[in-house]
Amino acid sequence: MNFFQKRRIRKRAYETIRHATHLENMRGDLISDGDRQRIEEAKNKVRTDLTSHDTSALEISIGLLYQLVGELSPTYRFAGIRENLEIFVVAIVVAMGFRSYFLQPFKIPTGSMEPTLYGIHSKEVDDPTMWDRAPLKYAKWLITGRMYHEVRVKGSGQLSHPQQGGQNHPASVFYYVGSKRYKVPRYASLNYRPGEFIQMGSILWSGSITAGDHVFVNKVAWNFRKPRRGEIMVFDTENIPTLPAGTHYIKRMVGLPTEKLSISPPDLKIDGEIVREPEGIRRIAEQDEGYWGYRVRPESQVLSSPDDSIALADDEYFALGDNTLNSRDGRYWGAVPEENLVGPALLIYWPFSKRWGLAD
Repeated sequence: MNFFQKRRIRKRAYETIRHATHLENMRGDLISDGDRQRIEEAKNKVRTDLTSHDTSALEISIGLLYQLVGELSPTYRFAGIRENLEIFVVAIVVAMGFRSYFLQPFKIPTGSMEPTLYGIHSKEVDDPTMWDRAPLKYAKWLITGRMYHEVRVKGSGQLSHPQQGGQNHPASVFYYVGSKRYKVPRYASLNYRPGEFIQMGSILWSGSITAGDHVFVNKVAWNFRKPRRGEIMVFDTENIPTLPAGTHYIKRMVGLPTEKLSISPPDLKIDGEIVREPEGIRRIAEQDEGYWGYRVRPESQVLSSPDDSIALADDEYFALGDNTLNSRDGRYWGAVPEENLVGPALLIYWPFSKRWGLAD
């Protein structure tokens, strides 16, 4: 093997390590501790082979790391088209007067802020229209964020019981028909029951999957004023021990520095007094349509009962999801340091739903 061939292999080794690191940074909150350890071990093996100058061993370790990255990376149909359309939407909004260096786009992945902000969700559709077929379904997705999907069985066999998607696929479950695996939305109603025999070509599930709300975050507002209770806050997870580093979370700010918080369902209490303002907190506490009030979770680290409380330091804030029945928030990881704050959510810019507009 000549010098240039070895150089290409070494270059591929460094690129594969960068891809693996990027995967950890982008999906750190979804990758299990075991998978994260597998990635680190595979990266270290590539680094070791780089220093040993054993080209054959290096090619093998590169292949193993590349295979692992592919295994843990999400796959989507027509991913290139969808990504380009999303970029196009962002470009249009920015061109209408928003200056990109003032704003940061953020995508809602889960339902922890429902019904204020929606994450990825699905709905069964048995009779798709012309708007659910190519090419019109792409125009529908561009406007509404919804796209029709069919999970069609590729080989006859018996339907298995569901398997949870885990941290890598929190919004999905997996079924087997014969030896083939199929992914469907977590709360989907299938056309067949586990144990039934399904013929090849049958539709296991059909429906629309809606993208989570996309918001712009105002990165400059808190440079000129203090954060306010009730704002939808975005913060990074650095130096918060129980959260994965290198990502951002979005919740509602309910606690300010030096305050003492507790929950007396359905109310939030600050320094022992019930709080019903501003409007964002009132909606939750009074259980307006779609809201469940403030709730305690016995398994959480703080505020696990009405008798529990948390006292904030003079540089700490506290965040809760609006859907406190199903939200991993400050009850599980405590306060947010002031240095972690990014800014308040400003605008839901896509998809175009009844929530489109100012985020509150």
